[in-house]
Amino acid sequence: MKIYHGNSPCPRPEGGCCIAVPCPVPGPAGPTGPQGIQGVTGATGPAGPQGIPGPTGPAGPAGGPTGPQGIQGVTGATGPTGPQGIQGVTGATGPTGPQGIQGVTGATGPAGPQGIQGVTGATGPTGAAGSSDASTLAAYSTGAQSGTANAPLLFDRNALSSGSAISHTEGSGTFTVNQPGLYQASFHASVSPVSTATFPSNVGISLQQDGNALPNAVLLHNFSSANETIPFSLSVPVSVANAPSTLQVNGSGDGPFLYGPAGFSLTRTGDLPV
Repeated sequence: MKIYHGNSPCPRPEGGCCIAVPCPVPGPAGPTGPQGIQGVTGATGPAGPQGIPGPTGPAGPAGGPTGPQGIQGVTGATGPTGPQGIQGVTGATGPTGPQGIQGVTGATGPAGPQGIQGVTGATGPTGAAGSSDASTLAAYSTGAQSGTANAPLLFDRNALSSGSAISHTEGSGTFTVNQPGLYQASFHASVSPVSTATFPSNVGISLQQDGNALPNAVLLHNFSSANETIPFSLSVPVSVANAPSTLQVNGSGDGPFLYGPAGFSLTRTGDLPV
């Protein structure tokens, strides 16, 4: 005999019978049992296909401040010289530079052979008779002498006197020219201010003919202290058309001064041109 539940048809076995019994009703679930021990980890499965890239994230914040510059590295070895480039186009000509300094004069070359003598020229006309009076007079003063403005310098000795065209009395400052003609006058002296002068002190010397200063015979110096001593000198030609004529070396300026040693010479050089 077969027993079956009421919800199932009777199988009707051959030569048997079926007894229907009601289906059992499930009871309430029991409490969950304790977790079992972890099983052995299985083998890693194959990698899955790569997913599609996600969108690019926003830019991160800027980095910190730039750090200090590092020390300079060792200079590397010089590389080989490269091949020479092609020549460039010639530039425009620059301006001419300044003239260089003159070079040292070379040695004088040997004298050339003497040329043949030229034809003798015609004899020129006879010149006018020259003067036979080649007079000269030189005078001097010894030691330091005191000079003043608008007064002649005195010469106390005659060193040389030749001829009659010039005369001078020792100790005076006047030279007398007794014959018309051309003369050469020369003067030299050491000049200094007196210690009581007010500085700056201007001192002048001039050669005067018949009371008038010759324009080419004036000497001036502005002294800044009593320690200064300046050499004064001149040499000028003098023309005397009418005799007698006087020459004097006169002082000028702010006040008294000292001169000496001093010397004056006058030489007749010839007649006046006709």
